Amino acid sequence: MKQILILISFLIVFSYGMVQEQAYPKKPIPSTKVIPPYDFAIIQKYAEEFLAKPYHGLMADTVYPDLEDYFIVDIRSPADYCSGHIANAINIPFHTIAANSSLAKLPTDKTILVYCYTGHTASQSTAILNLLGYDAYTLQFSAMAWRNVTQVGIWSDSHLEDVYGANYPFVPC
Repeated sequence: MKQILILISFLIVFSYGMVQEQAYPKKPIPSTKVIPPYDFAIIQKYAEEFLAKPYHGLMADTVYPDLEDYFIVDIRSPADYCSGHIANAINIPFHTIAANSSLAKLPTDKTILVYCYTGHTASQSTAILNLLGYDAYTLQFSAMAWRNVTQVGIWSDSHLEDVYGANYPFVPC
């Protein structure tokens, strides 16, 4: 219950900065919700610890030789996870990362490495997990850094560019 309250408080505080697929009003509507002081102190403590880290992401070349040192979480869709993922990674889709059933799968005594398609949602997940007390890092550039080549929409979904990565193996389900 405490973790859910922390997450809800985090989402209230940072909701306007997150990109979501919905229509936004021209001017943000201020929140009328107030975070209770006892919850805010917990969030503030974990936020300060997270922000005090000199870095929040790890490069593929740093991670690859020592994969067994990390608990790896792929937050992409189940279909993309099954088409290929980092060996020993588990799939917890982004929209379920803070669910009790998802958190129950995560260790509290091992470094968690989170990756997605490009690193954006992995960074959000990493911040959420750190606010909940986990030791989590983002795989910088995520799946793009792991694969040989990934096509990415630069200005739009119709304008694709090749992004070259390290060419480490992905394994299918």
